[in-house]
Amino acid sequence: MARVNFGRVMGRLGLGLGMASAAFAGAAAPSPLDGCWRSQQVTMTMADGRQRHLNGDCVAEYGGGQSRSRCWAENGFTESVFAVEPVGPGQTRVTPLDAATAQPKGPAGLSRWRIDDRWLMVERDLALPGAAGAAASGASSATGASGATGAAAQVVGFRAVSMRVALAPGERCAPRGDTGLRVGRSPRSSLALPQVPAGWQPWLVDPGTDPRVGAGVGSSLFLGAFVPTSVRTLGADPSPLILVLDDTRPGPVALHGEGFATVRQQFTQGFDPADRLCEEPDRACVLMHPAEGGLAYSEMVNLAGRAVIVTGISSSVGVPLARTRERLVPAVQAFVAALRQGNAR
Repeated sequence: MARVNFGRVMGRLGLGLGMASAAFAGAAAPSPLDGCWRSQQVTMTMADGRQRHLNGDCVAEYGGGQSRSRCWAENGFTESVFAVEPVGPGQTRVTPLDAATAQPKGPAGLSRWRIDDRWLMVERDLALPGAAGAAASGASSATGASGATGAAAQVVGFRAVSMRVALAPGERCAPRGDTGLRVGRSPRSSLALPQVPAGWQPWLVDPGTDPRVGAGVGSSLFLGAFVPTSVRTLGADPSPLILVLDDTRPGPVALHGEGFATVRQQFTQGFDPADRLCEEPDRACVLMHPAEGGLAYSEMVNLAGRAVIVTGISSSVGVPLARTRERLVPAVQAFVAALRQGNAR
């Protein structure tokens, strides 16, 4: 899995949005965009049609005629400043600014945006330089989606979804910072888990470099992997194991009732009815029997407009499946409850 400096991506593409900057138009009128927004998912489209699903620990703050995008990663904090000039309903011209002088420091680009309750959706097209467009088309035909390089791998557009943050009095619009739940630069979920359920601890393994976890994470946004506190040696393959993932397959959208119902159906299809332990408006549960033995139990829940998957895996040998299930199901449900509580606002 490729490592991503999401703060650099945010700055380069101009994902921070606001209304007209004071550098251009004086004091800006109040806008629906004003406030603090936390990034949930960004989907980049390459010149050859491939898509990359990303996210980082980033927020964008709107107000005072400016937008400030702040990100945290293992190498520290980054901040980018933007001016966004309205050019029509739901359309803005985004210009990166020098933080010290408030002067433009790069070309402007056009973005489209809309607000859906607590969520902000943004789209932007990025034109390739003249000859690069033709080169990208040729490279795409020659190399295919998995091996494209050069112009074919250039970003030509993105879609993003962010969620409004309800700040407490005196609270600053800021990234979460180091939560102690995970390591690595792989795309991360923006969801919070302030309290790890009792009896469990984070397993600090990088899904970008460790295939034991990377295969299970895939293109999802990784919140963390967890093992029992009784496990002292974390270099082996711990069992049981809990994985908490933010599913990117629905795309950078806010999931409502019908939208989540479609995702829930995709999640449960292919399972025997006996293994579909629940199908509720905001939740689905399935039981799996891996070919290599053991048991896996997974729940998908609609959490703050995101499809979150919590999976418990046990490869216990010689332990009755009924006993494994009795331990695994409550563990997954404890993580789901902690996630619901941690993301209540």
